Amino acid sequence: MIIKERLYHDNRFFVGSLVIGVLSVVLFSLFIGTAFAFTLLGDREIHMGSSQPGDVTDYTVEFDVSTTGNLGGIVVTFCANTPTIGDPECETPANFDLTTALANLDAGDIDLTGYQAVTADYSSSGSGGDNTIILYSDAEYSLQDTGPAGGLIFHINGDTYYEAAPESWDGGSDPQLQWGCLDQSVSGADGLAIGDGVTNTAAIVDFHDDSSNFNGQDYYTYTGDYGDIGCHNFNNGEVAAKHVSEAEINSYDDWFLPSRNELDAMYSNLEEESLGGFVSAGYWSSSELWSSNAYIQDFSNGTIQYQNKANPYRVRPARAFTVASAQPASTGNTAIFDLVSVTNQDIQGTFYARIYTYEDPEHALGYTLEDPWAEGDVVDAGGVALSTAETIDITFQIPERLTFCVFTNELSDPGDFATCDGTTATPVSLGDDLGFLSPDEPSISKDAKYNIATNAPHGAMVRIRGSTLNSGSLSIDAIGDQLPGDGVATSSSPGTEQFGLCTYQHTDSVDDGILPLAPYNHANCEGATDGQGTGNDNGALFAFHESEIDSIYGHPIARKDHGDWSTGIIVFLANITAFTEPGVYTTTFDVVATGQY
Repeated sequence: MIIKERLYHDNRFFVGSLVIGVLSVVLFSLFIGTAFAFTLLGDREIHMGSSQPGDVTDYTVEFDVSTTGNLGGIVVTFCANTPTIGDPECETPANFDLTTALANLDAGDIDLTGYQAVTADYSSSGSGGDNTIILYSDAEYSLQDTGPAGGLIFHINGDTYYEAAPESWDGGSDPQLQWGCLDQSVSGADGLAIGDGVTNTAAIVDFHDDSSNFNGQDYYTYTGDYGDIGCHNFNNGEVAAKHVSEAEINSYDDWFLPSRNELDAMYSNLEEESLGGFVSAGYWSSSELWSSNAYIQDFSNGTIQYQNKANPYRVRPARAFTVASAQPASTGNTAIFDLVSVTNQDIQGTFYARIYTYEDPEHALGYTLEDPWAEGDVVDAGGVALSTAETIDITFQIPERLTFCVFTNELSDPGDFATCDGTTATPVSLGDDLGFLSPDEPSISKDAKYNIATNAPHGAMVRIRGSTLNSGSLSIDAIGDQLPGDGVATSSSPGTEQFGLCTYQHTDSVDDGILPLAPYNHANCEGATDGQGTGNDNGALFAFHESEIDSIYGHPIARKDHGDWSTGIIVFLANITAFTEPGVYTTTFDVVATGQY
């Protein structure tokens, strides 16, 4: 049996070319000290995501904090002209635009959570869009302010704020739901005070989630008479607290059913002021009175009552949150924040950023170009010079590579698994020392091997093409059923004419990248031992998909992933009967690898 070698070397080009990367060279400069007529108490840097004129890119502002008080506000103004003392003029860089910039806050050693950003046009030229961004601490809310989740603040307790859900939180007006199981008490759901809504809601949900409270039934989906599971036949599976706790409103999911006193604060501070879009009807609280009743509040007149738990009343979620005040900032700390989606000036050249820091957020908000100190002392001030420039594009090509060889010499050194150099392919012999097959024992050869490496993104396919063993017009049958189950993997059966193969990856491969394909991929293939009489299939299954292997392209036996060298072994099996005609049986196989780009 002769195996033809197919060898593709590293420098072989396939169809097409590949552009790998583009490198942009950014021109950036930073001036500190006398280059600006401002006092610089710490380093200032602004990193540009792109220096190309007109690009929409991101900037990162970074500076050392030089105050031991609160960092209440930061102002950054971009100007085309060099800033000097006594000359407050600022020309906005041509078509530079901060209009869509957002402040995404990150910090070194100080917590900037709770800050907000506004943009404005502080320029004398009036060209372009907003050129100034003010980052300020907005850590305080007042009653009836809009909270982070889009609802209204209805109660404040120190630094804890209580926010009602927006009026259309459930897609329309407030839904009408039952409180829960009538005739059973919920332990831990009797809190009345402000602050008890969270624990009440958790207790109600935990109780109704526990099927052991309902004779092993799911309370929410039960379809029978609720009187049979310890509740009342008026119940229908609705639980107001459950519905509220599962709500996600404007990306917030920490909602609860308000306690009796929280609901009263919601009524007094919102509904009585005609705020919040409430319905003039009863609203459930999370406060239970006893097994049959819980508290509601009538939002048409404010009266607090208790009602049957199975009655449907309106529901409005609440949430509680805390915010930090302006954070103490120690000298030497670093503050960092990002400006997202800034439009660069659309010409090449230098422009400048003026940076101011304030302890009081109101002073930052009172910033004016003419007098940055008007609202109070500036803690620190400085500047940065930046530059826009066209990019330099560097383009290079990497050729497609596939290195593949088929050989029969022994693998005796670790280096044999990472090369095709020095490999040779000689005829593979099946049978005993004289090349004779026996009907009593299988003949197995593991001499055929292949090494393969490729940079193809989708790896490479290894195919085999040829025919079964032939001697003139005589042939050995291909192993396995050929019709209708063409190429079925089959066990060795001495005394039966069979010719087939299987393949596996050698355990010493440099890269674990060969995936044998069905029907040649039986798990025991590696365990087969070669020889005539001493050969052992070890339970391996062999296949020979005759119609495919004998086709123009052959049949895939393995796939190689993108990567370094892998080594595969092809195991051949031959069996004959006592009546197989004598002759010299041979076949020739082409083993071909093709890259998948």
